[in-house]
Amino acid sequence: MFSPRFIGRPSLPWIMLWLGVLLATLSLVGRVRQEVTPTPVEIALEWGDATRLSAANKVPLAQWLRAMRQRGARGITLDVKSVRDLSEDGRLTLWSRASATPFFPKVARLPQPYQFIIVCRDPALFNRVRAWLRLQSVANPVLDVAPHVIAVALSPNSLSTFPVGLDPAAVAEVKSAKMEPLARVGDWTAANPTRLNAVFKQARSDGARIVVMGNPSPGNQTLLPETARDLRKHGLSFAWVEADTARGTPELARHVEGYLVRAHSVSLLDTQRLEPGELVDRYARSARERNVRLFLVRIPKQLTGEANPQGQWKRGSFSQQLDFMTALANETHENHWSRFARPTLSLGLARRVGIGNRSPTLAAIARFGAGIGTVGATLLVLALFVPLSRRATFSLAVVALVTVAALAPFPGFGAQLLALQASLVFPVIAFAWSGAHARLRKDTRRNATTRASRTLFDATGLAVAGGLIVAATLNNWTYWAKVSDFWGTKAASLLPIALIFLVLLGDFWPSTSPRLGWKRARRRLRTLSRRAFPLRDVLIAAFTFLVVGLWLARSGNDSGVAVSDFEWKFRALLETLFVARPRTKEFLLCHPALVLGALFAFKRQRHLAWPLLLLGAIGQINVVNSFAQANNPLYIPLWRTILSLILGGAFGALLSWLIAPRLGFLRDRRPWRGWLFLRRTAIVTGALAIAFSGFRWFVLRNRYAALVAPSQNTTWPWSDAKTETLHRGISHWTSTLNDGTTLDLLFFDWKANPRLRLGLWDADLESSPDKTRPRNRFAYWNNGFASQATKMNARGDLLAAWNAGFFGLLNKKPRANDRSFHVSPVVVNGRALYNGVNRRWTWGAQMRGGTPTFKLEHEPKFADLSRDFDCASGSLQALMIDGRPLQLRPYLWFGQKSQTPPIASTPAEAGHVPPLDWMHTSRTSVGWNDKGQLWVLVVKEPDGEEPSRALVERHERGRGGWTLADEQRFWLSMHEKSGVQSAVGLDGGDVAQAAWRQTNSNFTVLAPRITLPHSQKATLRLQTDPKFQSPEVRALRGSSLSYFVVREASEP
Repeated sequence: MFSPRFIGRPSLPWIMLWLGVLLATLSLVGRVRQEVTPTPVEIALEWGDATRLSAANKVPLAQWLRAMRQRGARGITLDVKSVRDLSEDGRLTLWSRASATPFFPKVARLPQPYQFIIVCRDPALFNRVRAWLRLQSVANPVLDVAPHVIAVALSPNSLSTFPVGLDPAAVAEVKSAKMEPLARVGDWTAANPTRLNAVFKQARSDGARIVVMGNPSPGNQTLLPETARDLRKHGLSFAWVEADTARGTPELARHVEGYLVRAHSVSLLDTQRLEPGELVDRYARSARERNVRLFLVRIPKQLTGEANPQGQWKRGSFSQQLDFMTALANETHENHWSRFARPTLSLGLARRVGIGNRSPTLAAIARFGAGIGTVGATLLVLALFVPLSRRATFSLAVVALVTVAALAPFPGFGAQLLALQASLVFPVIAFAWSGAHARLRKDTRRNATTRASRTLFDATGLAVAGGLIVAATLNNWTYWAKVSDFWGTKAASLLPIALIFLVLLGDFWPSTSPRLGWKRARRRLRTLSRRAFPLRDVLIAAFTFLVVGLWLARSGNDSGVAVSDFEWKFRALLETLFVARPRTKEFLLCHPALVLGALFAFKRQRHLAWPLLLLGAIGQINVVNSFAQANNPLYIPLWRTILSLILGGAFGALLSWLIAPRLGFLRDRRPWRGWLFLRRTAIVTGALAIAFSGFRWFVLRNRYAALVAPSQNTTWPWSDAKTETLHRGISHWTSTLNDGTTLDLLFFDWKANPRLRLGLWDADLESSPDKTRPRNRFAYWNNGFASQATKMNARGDLLAAWNAGFFGLLNKKPRANDRSFHVSPVVVNGRALYNGVNRRWTWGAQMRGGTPTFKLEHEPKFADLSRDFDCASGSLQALMIDGRPLQLRPYLWFGQKSQTPPIASTPAEAGHVPPLDWMHTSRTSVGWNDKGQLWVLVVKEPDGEEPSRALVERHERGRGGWTLADEQRFWLSMHEKSGVQSAVGLDGGDVAQAAWRQTNSNFTVLAPRITLPHSQKATLRLQTDPKFQSPEVRALRGSSLSYFVVREASEP
């Protein structure tokens, strides 16, 4: 990559530099291995939010916690209770001595120090409070007065803020939801080592692994070493929140010796001010870019059930809270195409940063190895300005190595000095040895653009080498967790610019004499001092200082300079397109400037080359300094540098290729080569148009891939499935997905129970006065599921029922006046009914000797139905036949219009129903084989059919439920794992419903979504008696027009 003529003498510094780069790279292998390992990120909610929001939404607290657990939350932050908290909650009473004397005469005879009385009627809580109050430095702090009454010798402030541990009831509630408690320890007056140790011991015994400190931290300033020691003693990790500057907290983070979890929290003001999407992005970005492993989440208060203008429906606050948690979990749990490109984050319990730390000796050796490279680079820079003999170079190297050996054992001050030195010298190395000096001294005209672009690649390669040395020097947990910051960022940004300007001023290049360089520098300074600067040069200088000042102000993670909304949106676009966001100022400004500066230098346009080369040098300084942000995973600066190099190099090469024809005019005042310039401009315009089209296609392709990506649990077996045997020959599996979707799989085995019978129940036929001439108009809304199920189970032999095929609606308003009708024939007890157009597929069974023979036919004739089926339903969608998947219509590309149903189908197709096929919605389907085994899958989405349809129209992914492709993917997996031969999709959407008998003879009912208002986002799973008299079930509206039913006969 680097030409031999640019390396030159002295050779010893170069050997040391590359040896240091090699050792630094080797020392970073452990960090890279740890970063590419799937890392769990823990989402922790507030106990106060849980109790407040569950009560406001009228949702039981246990249900609220379980719902949040299903959507990714793993922890709940509980406050360590104080006597004041218990008094405000009414769980104990705190009286003064004078107030208690009339009720407890014994109080008057107590010694004078006992001025307060505590009364608590809860024996367990009373004993706990008394035990905690005995942890005092004074003798006999507590005296028993009467049963459940004690006198306390404490000051009012000490007593009211005295801790008594976590609330046992809250801990039990959290653990029952399979979540872990996090202990928040607030401040209290006169904290002492005994109290701290007791608080941490009790928190650990309650199951806490992580402690969140209040503001200010207990034991601040004076007891920090003891606090950190007790945390380590009990195996507790300290949650170090980003940008938390509370009194005592930063100091405590430095004392815990790796027992620390890096956390991110959003202030209550920002939680109320920002949109939920912005909050999700802040949390997810902190995990991906800054090694945050714990989210302390406050549920936004604005999620109170407002109308959603995009979907034109209204959802309840509880639904919106679940949406927020689902979005946060999905954004965090990201699987990239390569874990080395972007390490995988998963949802789980946070691990402390101290895990995997190296021994201090190995860390010191690693810093010394990286320091060898820093010494080599320093000698190279020194040789630019001072003539050094071989002996002098060797002597300076020895002295520098001894200094490095003295600093290496210290991860604080020593590592900071070594990293600062590397940050100062490597940008100069990158600039001076990039080849720009050869362009300034040589006027060959061949390959101008290629030579200019190579300058950028050479410089960036040396800058990355320096960045690796800086990263290896700061390779310590205190920098990963941002407990310690690299304080040389500003100096490392400004001083290299001064050195690079000096290099240009005196032409201090590797192949030139330092003495001649100083003479040129003095001569040029005298020339500049005698020159009268026109207004144009003054304005250019002012603009340059403004750019440099803004760049310095925005350097670092916490610059304090606001970023415009346009830049935030542009950054978000870059993050969507690339593995890591390339730095805007590098690929749009600095890197192209370096390429153009080299081109002007190549053409001997020194007055134009110098400003551009200085601007380009800023980009190389940024490359080195980006590796100093050790709290970022190592892939972040690496990918940003690579992407910025590619984009900036391409942009700079394009500009240089476009400007090259004009350089002769700029230098010699020769006529402008207009036609050549116009021709190249036309080529560039066409290339930009093609690039924009490709860019747009790339963006749309990513969106399309997200739309058609498989849903969760579309392969069998389900890892989190709950299994139960309902009846002889009947089994049931259920699973709940992160987005609130529920999956239920029923299995019927006729070999295990020959008494099972499959049939079809038709609601219109049963409600018609004349059974020979059904009306085909059914009042489905008022005759809900309970009404139909009661009739189905009139003989008490019903085991299961689920909705059959598609049907139509007259769509009359109100729904009580609406009627449903058959769109295809059905077969009931061997009798074909409702002659009409039989679209797509018909599925059913023919009973022979009590065992069903399942059949699937494409558009059969009405006259053949009674011969082929005993029970059947039409207008279905075949998903798989004998293990072969049938064709599905692909999701429409952006801008395409779907066909208007009905759509003709062929035996090779499943049967297309737009846009239902692409909607993430509720679905019912069945699979079977020729061994007398039947599987029924019911997918229930938490939201409704209309919202899912609106998302398809906007080309957005649904928030729950499955698509038809998901359903087919599941049955193909069942074919491989469970022997299912064929499968067919029944009706779905808002009318998907099912019921099955439990072992206690009661029924579980999956309610149809059509009966729920859009403001309620839930999948109702109700329990009822065999007569379906439960008020919740009786209140259900909107039944299906026909049901497949499984009964049990009295005889085989």
